[in-house]
Amino acid sequence: MNEWKTYFENLLNVKSDASEDNEPIPPASEDLPIHQGTITAEEVEQAVKQLKDGKSPGLDYAITPEALKYGGKWIIN
Repeated sequence: MNEWKTYFENLLNVKSDASEDNEPIPPASEDLPIHQGTITAEEVEQAVKQLKDGKSPGLDYAITPEALKYGGKWIIN
């Protein structure tokens, strides 16, 4: 039983020298455009069209992709 315990204790607790050799990440060479304005209904409509059917809405929301896609303009607004 001690062999199992030792095996699993050492499985992911391997010492690595990788953190000592890492160089800092240089800053980006250009600023990426970030839209900070109001989200339009057209943008929401385009995003909804790209949703895949049959996907789970997640634990915090109960709206399925199908409900958004086929709910019409009322749901988007």
